[in-house]
Amino acid sequence: MVYRILVVDDEGPIREILDEVLHRVDAGIRVDLADDGGMLVDYAGKRPYDLIIADWDMPGMTGVDAVRALRQGRGPNRHTPVFMMTGIVEGWEDRVREAHKAGANSIIRKPFDNGKFMGEVRRYMQDQGRA
Repeated sequence: MVYRILVVDDEGPIREILDEVLHRVDAGIRVDLADDGGMLVDYAGKRPYDLIIADWDMPGMTGVDAVRALRQGRGPNRHTPVFMMTGIVEGWEDRVREAHKAGANSIIRKPFDNGKFMGEVRRYMQDQGRA
């Protein structure tokens, strides 16, 4: 079974690491890569995903603004689980609240532990009956 994930981060090395880590979780995962919030909204409006992973701080449209737009839209990913990522630790509790208010399901602090990250992805896959 194919499990589609959209990864959105403005830093190419982060996208590459996430792509590699996700393929270790399950061989059936297919990853699309995007580099800003506008691309998240564009890609998510065209095809359904099983999970979206988005950085918070990106030029142009931020990840949290993209999640708000996604949740307010009518596209195929309006209810798709979203993980937000951020490397900013100052005001962490406020960020968590804002991410959840925008519609994110989880927020992950960067740099992240690959094992914990993979466990979080597996948990969502199991919740959706995919793993």
